[in-house]
Amino acid sequence: IYAYYGVSFLTDGPALAFALRGTYLIINYFIHKNKIHFRGAMLFFALVGLLKISSLIVFVFILGLFALEGIGFKVHRKHRLFQNKVFEYVGFVAVFAIIVAWYAYAASYNKLHEFKYTFNHIFPFWLIDQYDFTLLMDDIKNQTLLVFINKWTLIALAAMWLFNLIRFGKVERIYSLINLIIPLGGFIYIALWFPLFGVHDYYYMPLVILIPAVIIPFFIDLKHNFTSVFQHRVAKLLVVAFFGFNFLYTHQISEAKTGKLKGENNPIIDNPKFVGFMNWANSDVGHNIYQYYRIREHLEALGVSTSSKVIVLSDESFNTSLYLMNRSGWTNFMKFKSIEEIIQLKEQRGAEFIFIHKDELINHSYLNELVDEPLTQFENLLIYRL
Repeated sequence: IYAYYGVSFLTDGPALAFALRGTYLIINYFIHKNKIHFRGAMLFFALVGLLKISSLIVFVFILGLFALEGIGFKVHRKHRLFQNKVFEYVGFVAVFAIIVAWYAYAASYNKLHEFKYTFNHIFPFWLIDQYDFTLLMDDIKNQTLLVFINKWTLIALAAMWLFNLIRFGKVERIYSLINLIIPLGGFIYIALWFPLFGVHDYYYMPLVILIPAVIIPFFIDLKHNFTSVFQHRVAKLLVVAFFGFNFLYTHQISEAKTGKLKGENNPIIDNPKFVGFMNWANSDVGHNIYQYYRIREHLEALGVSTSSKVIVLSDESFNTSLYLMNRSGWTNFMKFKSIEEIIQLKEQRGAEFIFIHKDELINHSYLNELVDEPLTQFENLLIYRL
């Protein structure tokens, strides 16, 4: 997941990167008690919350450690992690204040400008009755979870987690808490957004933090309590093979996602349905989506300037076609259903042109009342002037 989305425009990758950086700095603070490390950690966690609030699982865990030490609980048997000083309280409060202020501003901005393309609320599992549960689970198996994380890797991680639970308290207390509380935060996140887990794979990004939260306590336990196993050559070879397979698997998934993998029977991915779907999707993107980029150089000659506002009825994404054409306007994400909606955008918001695929005209028959002949046709894309 991180290999693929770490380089995308989505906020999920940077949010995870900042969470890891913040964790690194807070660990340094625990060791060296340097205020710079603490303040740097709080800065990065604030950035995490500003980008993707659901990626704050590790921050909530750290706040929990701070609270536990505040009531006298020994998180670490030998020494305190925090100094219980004013600047620590200020740091945690500042993170929350910055995040709350930003989301309050974003909500008011969206309300003022009637922005309806995104949602900033939960989608809990109790809404599952609104969906086809069988289809959701099939999508999780063939499109999201069991594609981006190999099933054998998931089994291995689950086994490590159960082993850590059985061994709770046998290692330094903080490692037991990491293995218990961070996965608990992951389960809560899953419960709050579960119906969307079959829709987009990037919803799993905040859960990537669970992998080190399980693996690190497992190997710490092996190192201190099962030294012969930890140092055994076979164990080291198994670790190399485990990570080597996952690197290869990640490469193959990225190849499939970007249309570079040919054929459907890939022995590494072992999911013909996913590979076949990605081959079709990439073909569809090249033919029907990238034509919006190909038409870009012809728009000025047609009178569709960069200041013109357009309606793209064939695009049900947030703004893919608008981005590719470098034009402002509206896609069909909101599902236009009547001529009145189009007229309102024309008269009140300045819409000037309509773009629609030729074979989709039958789905928008109401356009006959508003437009005559198309201004032009580019490939299978019709352009109408309102």
